[in-house]
Amino acid sequence: MKTYYIEYTNQEVDLEDCPFCGSDPIVKRLSLDSWFIRCSNKMCMAEQAVYRSLSEAAIHWNHRV
Repeated sequence: MKTYYIEYTNQEVDLEDCPFCGSDPIVKRLSLDSWFIRCSNKMCMAEQAVYRSLSEAAIHWNHRV
């Protein structure tokens, strides 16, 4: 698990690597209350649904199998 600093919100989040390919995740803030996490490997295409908070998105990303 690695800690990522989200610069524009001054938040930190602990995220696991992608469970499918091992690449780093990418965190995106879509709006004030919409967060999305996806795999940085464009060939992998692992992604999550949109969540209302960064912590909720992180929980779901880290508990995938």
